[in-house]
Amino acid sequence: MRHSERVDFMGEPRRTSTRILIVGLTPHDAGKTTVARALTSELVSRGYRVGVSKPIAGHNLWYQRGSVRNSMELGILVGEDAVELKRSSGSEDPVEAINPVDIALAPLDPEPFLKNLRGYHEALSSMTHSTVMMRITTCMDRKIYTAHYIVGRRVGRTPAAVRAVIEAIASRISPKPIDINPELVEQLAIAGYMGAEACYRAIAGKHQILVIESFNDAASPLIDPGDIDTVLAVTPGKILLYSGAQYLNTLRVVTSVEGSIYRRWWPSTSEILKYIKPLDIMDIPYIEYIDKFGEFSEKLTDRVIRKIEAIS
Repeated sequence: MRHSERVDFMGEPRRTSTRILIVGLTPHDAGKTTVARALTSELVSRGYRVGVSKPIAGHNLWYQRGSVRNSMELGILVGEDAVELKRSSGSEDPVEAINPVDIALAPLDPEPFLKNLRGYHEALSSMTHSTVMMRITTCMDRKIYTAHYIVGRRVGRTPAAVRAVIEAIASRISPKPIDINPELVEQLAIAGYMGAEACYRAIAGKHQILVIESFNDAASPLIDPGDIDTVLAVTPGKILLYSGAQYLNTLRVVTSVEGSIYRRWWPSTSEILKYIKPLDIMDIPYIEYIDKFGEFSEKLTDRVIRKIEAIS
């Protein structure tokens, strides 16, 4: 397998004193990254050494233009969220270690579906059927290994403008992507999902506080995130704060009842939260002006710190 390699990114490991997991109550546009950035920036301004982790990320190349720009500039497939989190934290961790698995989606050309638009809609709503490129990064022995993949058959079925964007990214990233069949997408995603923990552990040992962002409405971005101090469940207009220990205990019970912890996909946040009560609930204001954002960040950080101290 072709891969690129970075060496000695870890530095001296330290024990992480606090871990904050941010999850979404809705599959899309819950506001996880906005909350993660607000919290991270404010913690940094208060003098904390903050790390960030976005183990799994997916982005649509047609709608999220920043992901195209980031990928072209950085030379790896990467979305907007991981880059924004790295910037807000000031972390020196490589972005591919912050976000070990990145999945790029793209719309298919509707012309072949004109007699079966239902199939077209189903393809658009499915991550596995919309994936055109992937990056999987692993961290071993103080080294980072990265591989890119491209679903050539699917790229050929995208509109011409989209196809040109995909090909432009493919020409700039390193290592060059390996062409795979659509049938391999889900297998690679699952393997990357399970392997992302190594990069997470390498990052977690370096920082005073670690802010972890899940993907979509997954209850956790990792099979085993280790000890979590608090969980923020985000939905438009609200943040629900939970005990990290209670949340993870419930997650483990749910997965053990449903079967193997290594089941194909992780439980949704709603599957966990129906069994536990929040410690606190906070309104997210409708922020029209940037000067209001700082006030919200301060209040959010104060509430999170107080809850963590109360649990401790």
